[in-house]
Amino acid sequence: MRSDIETVGKLRLLEEIRSFEGTDPIALWKDAQFDLSHVNDFTHVAVVAEAQWVRTIATAADNFLAAVVKAFELTQLEAARTWLLSAPDHVQPLGMAYQNHADSNVVEITVEGKITAADIGT
Repeated sequence: MRSDIETVGKLRLLEEIRSFEGTDPIALWKDAQFDLSHVNDFTHVAVVAEAQWVRTIATAADNFLAAVVKAFELTQLEAARTWLLSAPDHVQPLGMAYQNHADSNVVEITVEGKITAADIGT
């Protein structure tokens, strides 16, 4: 996958999970390292899984990943492929705006879309 990212740039990913029985700690660590280093290299992710809990996690992931994530049942594999091929390009969310009021101790934070690391100051 790394070579595809280097060659093509941002990818659209279809992840088909037919059955899942867990993972060993080393594989989990390596997967997490890859995911964190490539979190912005995917624009759309279709997760196709039989297990409802996997689809629920995928749906929740749409709220905190830059990619658009959509969950499908195993019987919807072709629908997932079609969605990946036809989904419009993802527009980066607006994020968060901060405003302070010089004449008071009131500050305002406005969230519109997804918050990214660029929105969080130090």
